[in-house]
Amino acid sequence: MRLDFSSNIMIRNNSCFSNYCGIELSRGSTDNTVINNTCSDCWYGISLESSRNTLMNNTCISNNLHGIYVRYSSDENTLRNNTCSWNRGTGMDFHVSSSDTVSDNVCSSNGWYGISFDLWCNNSYVSGNVCNLNGEDGIRLRSSSNNTLTDNYLDSNNHSGISLSKILLEFSCIGNEMTWNEISNNGGYAITISSGLQNLVHGNAILGNNNATSTYNTSRAQAYDDGD
Repeated sequence: MRLDFSSNIMIRNNSCFSNYCGIELSRGSTDNTVINNTCSDCWYGISLESSRNTLMNNTCISNNLHGIYVRYSSDENTLRNNTCSWNRGTGMDFHVSSSDTVSDNVCSSNGWYGISFDLWCNNSYVSGNVCNLNGEDGIRLRSSSNNTLTDNYLDSNNHSGISLSKILLEFSCIGNEMTWNEISNNGGYAITISSGLQNLVHGNAILGNNNATSTYNTSRAQAYDDGD
């Protein structure tokens, strides 16, 4: 299902299987509501391109490459109460200049990341999401700045609970806030900052990451900042 230049349309209660995109909104589609749909075995379960919409209570699971894919200046979208799990790649993938509200979603057991923001995805508000058991990181920021990550639950991901890195030499992660998240039992660090400046880390509950125990061990630190 593809809609271009669409506005004020309700897309609900559809089942989309084995397509390139289960549901695709592009070319300036605005103020549409996508609710209670199921998308499986697609390249992208739901795709937004240069669009502003509301996605609620959708289920994008089972062998999509990416559950929800948001790209190319898709700003002011609201993504709430969606389930994006058991996908081959990433549960929710935000790519190139997208700024959105991402709250109360479940993004677990994906092959790569629970939620990823990649290249100039700035000023998003990310709250109340569950990102567990993903093959890479729970939440990844790459060359993205001024995002707020708060009250997320990030447990048992293979690598970090939250990671900050860069894709190009001149674009670090700057001015992000990571507060009041619960980050536990991840295979790597709770928070990894391999490229970032002026980021705030405050009030997070950090437990049992990087195989840390109650006994202090310098080789089992639970957070990392390379000082870049």
